[in-house]
Amino acid sequence: MKNCLRDRVSLCAAIAIGLGVSTGHPLGIIAAAGMPLVCLAPATRNAAFKSTFGYYVAGLWPILPGSQRYNGQSAALLLPLSLWVLSAVLLSVPWTLAWTSDRSRCWWRVPTGLVQS
Repeated sequence: MKNCLRDRVSLCAAIAIGLGVSTGHPLGIIAAAGMPLVCLAPATRNAAFKSTFGYYVAGLWPILPGSQRYNGQSAALLLPLSLWVLSAVLLSVPWTLAWTSDRSRCWWRVPTGLVQS
């Protein structure tokens, strides 16, 4: 049960940080420094992907109105939605690969995740 709570807290924190980043407020940008800790904290690789995906989905939501303005009103809603989800998945993969259950190895996995993203 402890791991389940840790995974949920990590997901909620990742979403909150992502929303903070998407606002462009300086405090949100500062909070983004905690993203690697929050996204690599879950107990399983699957939970780490969910947290990272939550961060990027929350942080990249401005793609939806921006894409609609760029493509015009004639474009279907499927294009911005697929662009949003695909971007979040592609940005989440390096952090999922950087996740490890051995906490002593996190010191070199965080820079690896940053370089891959």
